[in-house]
Amino acid sequence: MTAAQPPLVIAGWGDRLLRVAAEYADIVALPGAAPAYNGEPLQFVGPAATDARMVYLRELLGSRAEDVELNILLQRVIPPEERSAALELYGPHLPTDVADRPEELPALLIGTPKKMARQLEQRRERFGFSYVTVLESSMEPMGPVIELLR
Repeated sequence: MTAAQPPLVIAGWGDRLLRVAAEYADIVALPGAAPAYNGEPLQFVGPAATDARMVYLRELLGSRAEDVELNILLQRVIPPEERSAALELYGPHLPTDVADRPEELPALLIGTPKKMARQLEQRRERFGFSYVTVLESSMEPMGPVIELLR
């Protein structure tokens, strides 16, 4: 990539898309959740499935693995006082292996700002996510987390 070229981001989850991303992307973005086509809330992807995707992606990247940045889209940043309501909404759509531990879902941050900062650090270590995207609806609760990570 030359200085004049902006980095190329390719986002998705499927095998075909990850093959394209591994060949061309400077940043590979993972959604952490799959859309439901029947109007239901998102179907979240658990840590085991994310681990498997990361192994697959790293195999595809080969020698480029160290040069490609990995992104996770945070579907929701949930402060402690909103945890119960969020789990009521998302509970039926959580993977069964972490339904009682939603803090482990890569696409959710749940807890105090300090706990959320620690969750992001753990996800960087485990999955390699060095780039985080936050939806506008989660910007306010994300602010204190950003301050802690600086």
